[in-house]
Amino acid sequence: LDMTFNNNVKAKYEKSELMADQAEYSNSKSFLSITGKVKVKDIKGTMFADKLLFDIKKKTLNIASFNDNKINANVNLKWKRDLEY
Repeated sequence: LDMTFNNNVKAKYEKSELMADQAEYSNSKSFLSITGKVKVKDIKGTMFADKLLFDIKKKTLNIASFNDNKINANVNLKWKRDLEY
């Protein structure tokens, strides 16, 4: 089963939320590709990128930015500190 999702892709997992323009899941090639204005919002922070590529067999994640080769991320350090107490 290979699938493509277009226009306002949204996914939720526990307290994390992912938004993007497109997602492509390939069971035959073992990957999940998330592209176009990718935003990941989590209790640990927020990340913006152009592409996320999950290799399901290798269990790896590649994050890419096409315009300025920069990935924007805001990390919530207070969250981490709160866990230590």
